[in-house]
Amino acid sequence: MKLLVLTVIGTLLGAAWSRPGVPDSDPLQAASCSDSQVAIAADLAVREINKRQDEGNILVVYRINDAHIQNKDTGNTFYLDIHVVDTECPAVSRKDGKECNTKPAHETLYGDCHAVIHINRVSREVLLHSYACTLIAPSSKTVLSMCPDCPLRVSKGNDRLMGYAKQTLFKYNKESNNSRAFAVKEILRGNTQLRGVSFNVEYTIYETGCTKENLTADFICEIENPDKQFGLCKGSEMVIAAGPTSSVNCEIYTTQDMHRSEHEHGKGREQQGGHGHDKKDKDQQEGKQEHVHGPGCPTFHQRNQGSAEHANRGPSQQQGDHHRSTRDVESHKSSIGSVFILPQTTDPIDLPEPILKIPESAKKTDILPFPNKSRSSNVCPGEPKLPIKWISELHAVSK
Repeated sequence: MKLLVLTVIGTLLGAAWSRPGVPDSDPLQAASCSDSQVAIAADLAVREINKRQDEGNILVVYRINDAHIQNKDTGNTFYLDIHVVDTECPAVSRKDGKECNTKPAHETLYGDCHAVIHINRVSREVLLHSYACTLIAPSSKTVLSMCPDCPLRVSKGNDRLMGYAKQTLFKYNKESNNSRAFAVKEILRGNTQLRGVSFNVEYTIYETGCTKENLTADFICEIENPDKQFGLCKGSEMVIAAGPTSSVNCEIYTTQDMHRSEHEHGKGREQQGGHGHDKKDKDQQEGKQEHVHGPGCPTFHQRNQGSAEHANRGPSQQQGDHHRSTRDVESHKSSIGSVFILPQTTDPIDLPEPILKIPESAKKTDILPFPNKSRSSNVCPGEPKLPIKWISELHAVSK
């Protein structure tokens, strides 16, 4: 799958960027949302956004809402309004979005991302200047109208979900062959069925530096594990008269899984999202570029203007981050952008526009303000990239 993805991207890049750039007569021109250059830029922008997140789930392009292009020497800068949906893959898996399945309506987050990304037609260098995403779950009325028997979403800030997560992870820690204990990193979602008798919780975990001796469900480990692994767990708890019963299934991501989307050479890799640091961190801070190669794929480069703020934090700090992320409005931030997740509403609403801020470093390279709705392209939005029928029926779909 990885080879196929790299080969397809390489082929598309070779075809799209062999064409001449946008004329210089207008610094910012409306573009067609069906244009192949725009489609590739949108995919690359969402991939870059995913790499900067260590919370939530991997996003994929549903459709392109609007697009503008600024010609700059040997490359183009794209100003994109992208309609996205999240997938079943957590951000810490570092999987390519094409490897991830989308979720059913009652579990999905969807929304808009505004992104400014530059692609050099000659060197194939990719630079994400800035991004801002606003996501929300379908309203409870929308979910009930489409699926009356679907589980009801439970707020991620609900204390019972954290309790079920710890209890099911305790079961996993006891029964697994891992030498060190894992701890809850982030609650991704939860739901209830049968009028509160059955609870399901999905959460990410990280490997601590503590062994499993004297393990309890509420254990706290203050020992940092520099080589920690991450994983995804799906737990369920059934509350019945005979007593609660629980089940859990966890997938652990190897070091190779965590690195592969950031570097394909096998050395000098970076582990983003609180996974440690190495020489590549220093190189990127100094403005050096990342090389991404693959069989049959022309070389293109990815420059990193900032990794997730979660990097290199200890377990107690990461647990504090979890509590911050479970407020009504979540915010997953990096140095060049953020992803905001709004709480589920009862009735459908018009999703607020993402607020994209251009960093000072980008302004020095003649990056323009993000175009507003009054400058929308008359050849947008584009056709949906994914066969998700229910999205087109939502009142809250933008544009």
